[in-house]
Amino acid sequence: MIPMVSESASADISEHPGWFSVFTQLMKLRVIVLLQITAICAILVHDLLSRNDLINVERSWGDTVYTIIITVFGGTLSAGGSNAINMWYDSDIDPLMKRTKNRPIPRGYISPRGALLFGLLISITGSSIFFLV
Repeated sequence: MIPMVSESASADISEHPGWFSVFTQLMKLRVIVLLQITAICAILVHDLLSRNDLINVERSWGDTVYTIIITVFGGTLSAGGSNAINMWYDSDIDPLMKRTKNRPIPRGYISPRGALLFGLLISITGSSIFFLV
């Protein structure tokens, strides 16, 4: 069994914010929302151009919704996984910087190995969504 919480955790168990909070912090969901807004806008512009015969592509509203759903799920998991892997990679220097010392790994909320495994799992899942659809 791989420990999810660091053995050298500086955080007391009563301070642990909960796993949902830890995982969303690892994924940096607030940043990903900005990426997804841009992706959705690009999909909508493309499909509006096709509906107005400015590009030669047949698209229904169902196609648009389906593309948005796949993009949001796959993109969120892929980008979130890469953010978690980046936090694992920087786990040795994060405690030294004021801006990053409160991330989940330096605070001891999750072990570096747990963050890496989480990042790999959701990155592979997100990429698989794009490859399999």
